[in-house]
Amino acid sequence: MDLLKDTATLSFLNFLSRLSGFLREILFARTFQTTYLADSFIVAFRLPNLFRSVFAEGAASNSLIPLFKEAQQKNQFWALIYFAFKFLLASSGLICAFLILFPDFFLWLIAGGLSGESKNLAQILTRLMAPYLVAITLLMLINNILSFHGFFALSSSYQILLNLLCSSVLLVYKLDPLKAIYGLTGMILGVSFITILIASWYITTRSSDVTQVDESLSSSFYSQFGVSSLIAGSYQLLVVLSTAFCSFIGEGSISVLNYADRFVQFVTGVVGVSLGTVFFAKVSAAQETSLSNRITNTALIFAYLAAFYFLGLFWLVGEFAFVIFFGTQFYELPTKDSLLLCLKVLSIGLPFYLVNIILSRKLFSDRRHLDNFKISLCQILAFLSAVALVYYLRDTLSVEVVAGALTFSNFSTYVYYVSKSRDLGLKIHLAGFGLGLFLLLSGSQLAALSSYSFLSAICFTIGFVVPALAFFVFLKRYDLSLWK
Repeated sequence: MDLLKDTATLSFLNFLSRLSGFLREILFARTFQTTYLADSFIVAFRLPNLFRSVFAEGAASNSLIPLFKEAQQKNQFWALIYFAFKFLLASSGLICAFLILFPDFFLWLIAGGLSGESKNLAQILTRLMAPYLVAITLLMLINNILSFHGFFALSSSYQILLNLLCSSVLLVYKLDPLKAIYGLTGMILGVSFITILIASWYITTRSSDVTQVDESLSSSFYSQFGVSSLIAGSYQLLVVLSTAFCSFIGEGSISVLNYADRFVQFVTGVVGVSLGTVFFAKVSAAQETSLSNRITNTALIFAYLAAFYFLGLFWLVGEFAFVIFFGTQFYELPTKDSLLLCLKVLSIGLPFYLVNIILSRKLFSDRRHLDNFKISLCQILAFLSAVALVYYLRDTLSVEVVAGALTFSNFSTYVYYVSKSRDLGLKIHLAGFGLGLFLLLSGSQLAALSSYSFLSAICFTIGFVVPALAFFVFLKRYDLSLWK
């Protein structure tokens, strides 16, 4: 099926992107470990990435892609693109200016617990990395254009290049952490300016002869962008809250949650984002409801199986993964146990997280924005409720509690999404969850034959993949389906 073929292609590119990012994170972790330098950089870089998720990946993608087909039919495709370009350049540029002028305010919002050297360094880095927001917003606009025409490689290729450049800086300055921090920041700043220039040239040269955009398209863009921004912003509020809580727990807590989350984000980047991007483009273009539902069901099964596979893998080889990350110095880290526990807790939420990506895209394609917004608010309330309950019972917080609250919020969102997608029925979710759980147990039984982490991972993969392939061959052989 085209959905799986395109997803596999994009997943491979995202895998290379995440692999290069993983190399960068390994060098970062070995250079800075869980010190104040790591906390400062993570917080400063998180600010432009937070707004990027709201403007570029969330709002711009969700408001533009459903309008592309209509604009093409009206011969207004590039008129819409140029209109969106001017709007996104102005809005992201304004936020960039605020980050440069008022870094204290944004740092207080996202990490009020930072103080002393951590806070001072974070202020400087925030100002220097602010232009990255404009660069990545324009890049995502071009990526949306190319994705609509079936080319999905731009964003991944860009991230691979940026990761390799950052890794080279870390290698050069690995013995001097402070120089490494400023070198890393300088590289991001330089690449950002080059990206802004190239992206602006690409869009303006192709939009030189466009007419005024149709009022109906501009109105639809504004309305969908507003709702999408609220939804994306409400989800990113989780990032702000989790970082803020960790900043008050103690030095290194932000880094611990970040490193554990990197493994989970590796999966969501390779599988979730790839599947979500291709799925959104396919389901938005589907003419019939039956075809749209079939595409959705295929994506859901794929999401369930991928999530359960990586859940099992992280539980089996989490310690081995962190040894690769930090080297043998991992065993000397005072935060060793917290890192392992956070990874296991966050990985439990993977099935819910990946399925949520698919169901949220489905609601966006159906233009059910209010439902998406309600679900995003539900996720925030679930997170805050979990944190408040634990704090009330224990009168203290830990980074593991924050990780658990994030997993609980994903589960709550999952329940809400399923209830709002009744047209798909419960059968597909029961089938996906049941099949994923069965394969998880099958792989775990085979993994128990070896006490070595690497061999256990191989045995688990065989025990998971072989029964899955046999099951789908059986379905194809007898022309059966999980969702008929």
